Amino acid sequence: MKKTWYKKTVLSYLPSLYLTIAVIVFLAIFVINEVSLREAERTNRYSTEHVIRSIEQHLKAIERIVIDELRIGGHLDEFFTYDETATSDMRMINYEALDRIRRMLFDDNAIQSTYLYRIWDDMILAEGNFQSANSFGDREFLFHELTKRATIGRQWSDVRMYGDSLNDTVTQVSHRVISISRWAQLPMGGEGLVVVNVSVDALMTQITDMIDPNVSYLHVLDRTGQVVYSSDGKEIDEDLVMNRLHATSVDWEFVSGLQTGVAFSWMQLISRIWIVLGVVTVLLSLAYTVFITKRNYRPIEQIVQLIQARSEPRAAGKSGLANDEFSFIQKAIDRLMDENALYEAQVQESQHHRRKQAFAALLDSDEPLQEDWNRSLLGLDMPQTIEEGFALVIEIDHYAEFERKYATRSDQNLLKFAIANVLQEFVSTSEGKTWSEWNRKNRLTVIYIPAFAETSPPLAALLDSFRAWVGSNLGLTVTIGVGTLANHWEALRLSYRHAMVALQHKLSSGYDRVLFYRAAPLPRGPRTHGYYGEMNRIAQDFRIAKPDWSATVERLFDDVREGDFSNEEILHLFEYFKSCMNQAMKELPHELSSFWVGSLLPEWLHATERESFDEIATAVLEVCQQAQQSVAELVKTKSSVQTIHQIRDYVQTNYWNSDLSLTYLSEKFNINSKYASQLFKEHTGFNFADFLLTIRMDHAKRLLESTDQSINDVASLVGYDIPISFGRSFKKIVGMTPTDYRKHMYSVEKPRAIHDNEEKEVDS
Repeated sequence: MKKTWYKKTVLSYLPSLYLTIAVIVFLAIFVINEVSLREAERTNRYSTEHVIRSIEQHLKAIERIVIDELRIGGHLDEFFTYDETATSDMRMINYEALDRIRRMLFDDNAIQSTYLYRIWDDMILAEGNFQSANSFGDREFLFHELTKRATIGRQWSDVRMYGDSLNDTVTQVSHRVISISRWAQLPMGGEGLVVVNVSVDALMTQITDMIDPNVSYLHVLDRTGQVVYSSDGKEIDEDLVMNRLHATSVDWEFVSGLQTGVAFSWMQLISRIWIVLGVVTVLLSLAYTVFITKRNYRPIEQIVQLIQARSEPRAAGKSGLANDEFSFIQKAIDRLMDENALYEAQVQESQHHRRKQAFAALLDSDEPLQEDWNRSLLGLDMPQTIEEGFALVIEIDHYAEFERKYATRSDQNLLKFAIANVLQEFVSTSEGKTWSEWNRKNRLTVIYIPAFAETSPPLAALLDSFRAWVGSNLGLTVTIGVGTLANHWEALRLSYRHAMVALQHKLSSGYDRVLFYRAAPLPRGPRTHGYYGEMNRIAQDFRIAKPDWSATVERLFDDVREGDFSNEEILHLFEYFKSCMNQAMKELPHELSSFWVGSLLPEWLHATERESFDEIATAVLEVCQQAQQSVAELVKTKSSVQTIHQIRDYVQTNYWNSDLSLTYLSEKFNINSKYASQLFKEHTGFNFADFLLTIRMDHAKRLLESTDQSINDVASLVGYDIPISFGRSFKKIVGMTPTDYRKHMYSVEKPRAIHDNEEKEVDS
């Protein structure tokens, strides 16, 4: 059949496709344009940031020059410290200080001028002049700076006018400058003031050298909004501004952008044209699509009307045709697929349910098999009759750990599925069959039917290979209980019970192995009562702290191990032994019984969850030994209080000994170091290390406050051979270094001493 309608539909949408491509091209060009603009803006921002960094670094360099001059001292120091009692020639001092000023001007041509103000005689030394501050031309700025204390982090002044002549009576040639002042001398200051004026025009020349006015523009505004610098001399056009950045040190705002050249304007014009063309294209494409869709819809409309006419009203109403014409067929198909999926799910669920029902009826029930049993076997792909068969019970060892390791149900189910399928793979090599169900969360019950009894591999070798494969590849171990041979289906019930009996000897026989019923000990009636008396005697011996009590417990566990008890009997014996120990603990002091209930008893309960008798016995024996040790320690505790007091007194007296440690004290007082640490914590509430550190730091603080000894000497006096270790420990406890602590205490004590002297003078 020719696809005429298909071809017509494709051809009818080609114009719309081309229009769409045109729109995509338009969008691509528009995006490229926007990206270019953003890139230009980013580049302009980087350029402006570079200018700001250059200016700020220049100003910081000037600040460093001033600070270095003040820090070095020399001639400037002599100028500020000169007074009437000095024997030096004041003119020579002024000359040498003026020479230092000229060198500062020579070092950086951006420095317009520098002058020095000395407080005690109210005199100013500037370039070529030494005069009183009252006749100084820049006295207004100077007096303003004197009203506040300058610090290293202070901002530069606003842009201001500064004249070349220092005498306000002479006509001045003014320059735009920004100024910074520093108190002399370092570090505290108080003798005078150094004022440095930096030429704004020199800084702006530096900016001009870093930008290309043909490509970009830059305006610099002070904090009042006045223009400090303009690269093109034009007013700021907010529409063309790309970046506004702030220079913190001078409180200036840098406004920058790109020059609106022909190429840039042309690009913006092209972008606007493409926007218009794109909108027109979208509208035309939309109109054409509506027209073509309406024309192509007519055959579909006829088909829908035909289906609607032949459908039942109920089905048509459910199809939702009034809302969506195309959903009629889709909903009909969806409904059919849903019904089919539901049917398949019901079939699978029913089959799984019938499998579990048949499995339970076969193994768990004592009723004879019903007449429909054979029909159930046909549906389960199992033979009608069997000559040989075995019931197997596979138990996952350490299931609690398995659940912790594989926390999600999906992971657990995946491994369980793998175990069942791997067993089937091992059996299928000899054409045997298995029927398995997880009737408990940690147990897989399996019916194994060999194909040919003569040629099938030995069951023990088969199961042992399977067990080894699971341990090597799945990261877990399994224990397998094997029942007796059955020659018909109902006989498998007895085989299943025998497999469970074999598995009941897992604790005594061990896990990760194959347990056959024929190798299990024969039931010999109740035998656990013979151990009750011995357990009671052992509990009484514990209460009186018999020396060889732990060895007696070991002999008890050895006797139980040789008794071939079942899991239930072993757990019962451990439970009875626990009740005997509980009763013995109740008769001991409260601290021991509380330790038993709070710490040891939970460990006992956790031990009885192990998978083998040896694991349980080892863990329970350890609990018993801890209980025995707690009794012995209680006896020792009564004499330990005096020992702890002796240790505390010794530490407080000999804190200066750098060898002082728990090992040192244990040798001196003849006690175990771990025991000494435990006693120290119990009786003092401190760890030994914290106690010793606190004492040493208290003595160190007193030495730092009351003596002038060096930090190294103080460290040695409080028991530290390495001063760095002392500094770290001191900062950890006090919160500051020893040097900072001494300075802090000096700054606190000095004003207090001055205040006390003033009070004494007033009283006198």
